[in-house]
Amino acid sequence: MPEKKSINTITFKNPATPINIAFGIVLVAGLLMYAYFTASTPKAITEPPVKLAIVTITPTGFIPSTLSIATGTKVVWKNADANPHQLQSNPHPTGDSLPGLKSEILLNAQTYSYAFTKSGSFTYHDYLNPTTNGVIEVHDAKTGGDSR
Repeated sequence: MPEKKSINTITFKNPATPINIAFGIVLVAGLLMYAYFTASTPKAITEPPVKLAIVTITPTGFIPSTLSIATGTKVVWKNADANPHQLQSNPHPTGDSLPGLKSEILLNAQTYSYAFTKSGSFTYHDYLNPTTNGVIEVHDAKTGGDSR
């Protein structure tokens, strides 16, 4: 009977031959090109623009003292006075009509911001000067009116 020969493995004496290196480079380049051309292009994330309103704190009070905004608007109070001020929702001293509306003490040029997410009429005051008051009228951004 003739002897059967089988080849199960191929052994390279020197795997780092120039042809093997070239083949490896071509293989890696092909894989990179495949990944580049088949990858999905990420879509831009578009967020709605931030609505912003400014209230200036002066020695005579808040300017404007009444502000009308849409829901989702961020109001920024800026202290333009040499004296310190501290914002808080009414009533004084508890400020519990809108508990999140309470700043730290604001020195000159410091700011505090609050985003109004619900419609309604919100009154606030300067905790350090409780007779200084302001009003934020918030209307529903979708309907343009009060949603209460």
